[in-house]
Amino acid sequence: MKFTGNRQRLLDAFRIVGSVASSRNVRPMLQNLRLLVGPDGATLLATDLEVAIRYRVPLDTVEEPGDVVIHAGRVQQLLAEATTDKVTFESTSKDRGVRLVAGRSKFTVHGENPDEFPVIPSFGDRKSVSFARDAFVRMVDRTHFAAAKDRTRFAFNGCMVHVNGSTVQMVGTDGKRLACATATCDNPDGATAKHILPIKGLLTFVRVLVEEDATLAMAFEEKQVMLKTSRAEVMTLLVEGSYPDHNQVIPKDWKISVTMKREDFVRGLRQAKLLVPSDHPSVRLSLGDNSVGLSARSTDVGDAQIDIDAVVEGGTLDVAFNPEYVLEGLNAMTSDQVILHLNDPQKPARLDGEKDFVYVVMPVTMRAG
Repeated sequence: MKFTGNRQRLLDAFRIVGSVASSRNVRPMLQNLRLLVGPDGATLLATDLEVAIRYRVPLDTVEEPGDVVIHAGRVQQLLAEATTDKVTFESTSKDRGVRLVAGRSKFTVHGENPDEFPVIPSFGDRKSVSFARDAFVRMVDRTHFAAAKDRTRFAFNGCMVHVNGSTVQMVGTDGKRLACATATCDNPDGATAKHILPIKGLLTFVRVLVEEDATLAMAFEEKQVMLKTSRAEVMTLLVEGSYPDHNQVIPKDWKISVTMKREDFVRGLRQAKLLVPSDHPSVRLSLGDNSVGLSARSTDVGDAQIDIDAVVEGGTLDVAFNPEYVLEGLNAMTSDQVILHLNDPQKPARLDGEKDFVYVVMPVTMRAG
């Protein structure tokens, strides 16, 4: 194998594919990526047995095709430190590795036997659903942060994707807040799907998208979901377990509605959270007739009181929230105004601002005073 390619383009490819390769030592082979070189360019493959990727990258010249397995992170670091625009890769028969030449710098990286690398499936002619690139990215950005970060409720470590006709919903929740984003899709075969996708897989789906990808194709199967773009194919195993019915969680009726400028609400929460107690992060909202008071108090640090303009309909109320949870929902929006819907200090609150996104957050217990 011998080829020459653009260093930055190869570095970007190694970063994307290397993010899938396992960082654990349970199976050292999975820390590698496979580099397949043919007349039309190179294909990089990696997997951690939960997420797998095929990523194509064009090359300047290919003098000899080849197939090598090399350490993903090590080669990525070498490409990052090189300063030339072009780099040359050449396989070394002695140790199954590659020799990398970047200007006056030369490196040799040992490799592994390609026959021992896991088989990674290809997208092929699977029946699929198509999404607009920007709509898909927006759904992931608006939901993945709400998924659980621990392993105590395994199903909550992913986002649920529900395809029904030409409508797709993506939902993330950790039991304390829930984010639901909606988009349209092209579904010529009338496929239906309701699966939980791991966050690593979803973020890899987004990471492989490039500017020329106006659309992307996704195939839903019993145990896996596959995505196809102009350069990449990504497979992720589904998360097992049951997911809550988000339609039952999202409040449909409420007693009180509070309309605020989103930037005012964000600024007030950011200011108040600077003085929340570390053992009980909460900001109290006190609803008046034409304003909302945000307050926080910490015996070790001090206290904060911020008032913002608001239109309050339905009565007054005191309620407290984890400010970070509310801010993450607000940051997923772009609207000028938001509406906070409330019933009482113990029931879920609903945050609206855009027709294709809704955010639900549970209040926290208010401390005396």
